[in-house]
Amino acid sequence: MTFDPYDDAGNLARAQQEVLDDLKKQALARVHARRPSVFDTPGELHPDIAVWCDQVRRGRAPHLVLFGGTGSGKTWSLWKAAEHLAQAGWRKRFDVVDTYEIKTATDLPQDDNLIRRWKHTDVLAIDDLGAQGLNDWSLDRLHPIVDHRWKHALPMVVTTNVADMRAMVGERISSRLAGASLVRFTDIDHRRV
Repeated sequence: MTFDPYDDAGNLARAQQEVLDDLKKQALARVHARRPSVFDTPGELHPDIAVWCDQVRRGRAPHLVLFGGTGSGKTWSLWKAAEHLAQAGWRKRFDVVDTYEIKTATDLPQDDNLIRRWKHTDVLAIDDLGAQGLNDWSLDRLHPIVDHRWKHALPMVVTTNVADMRAMVGERISSRLAGASLVRFTDIDHRRV
């Protein structure tokens, strides 16, 4: 398309669209840079997770729990959700941490900067909750993160293969996740198929 020096509205619209496209590419590049290569496989996002992503974009999403057996696609879906949001033009922060990282950050000496970041990030995804045993100390440090996010309606995503969340994380944390949307995955281990 040629540049028309007299079409101010058209030129402005094209310039704005170019900026939005560039910001979208940057957001997508950030997701791809952080995503482990093993999760860089094509596939369709579960429709319930796509609906949840739309709620995130509108600024009012519940917590989300992805439940299923080992290798059923929960972690892949976390990264696909982050990619889906970036492709839709959402430019906020989507942090994916695994339970081991939480345990490491909450053990002494505690990483206050990381804990503060997890409290305030736009979306916090905790991968494999239950795969790494959290002691009472770690659970006491995890509670303020979950509580802050619950109080301020900041969405969380939790993946787990543990059916009894209350027994795993206690009453206080499970209560704050009680209103979460739940997506169940089949117990097929895609890593072995």
